[in-house]
Amino acid sequence: MSIVSEGKSDAPLSGNICPVLFGLRERSSKGKRIGNIAYGYRLAEDGIHVEADPVEQAVLAEIRRRRLEGLSLRKVAAALNARGYTTRRGTNWRLESVARIVNQEARRTPVGSIGDAA
Repeated sequence: MSIVSEGKSDAPLSGNICPVLFGLRERSSKGKRIGNIAYGYRLAEDGIHVEADPVEQAVLAEIRRRRLEGLSLRKVAAALNARGYTTRRGTNWRLESVARIVNQEARRTPVGSIGDAA
């Protein structure tokens, strides 16, 4: 007895993957958003494109500056909290939040831009 129904493929997703990838590439080539919006950016008024968020860009600049000064992630979080900055969700900064931002920036920028303090 076969567990595969007649007329159905063994790999049901195989035919759907190419159109999905094509659609993602198409959106990307037109400058449209794919997935979550990175920290430092927000959805533009048109609801399609992203633009820089001035407050979040200031936080990113502060993180870069503090890391270049040699501060630990925990001390960077404390400095952000002391200046009154909150995360996108409105909570205090924690080591994990800063680490996530540093890692995201490192994937998007050339080596040394965010400043991995030794």
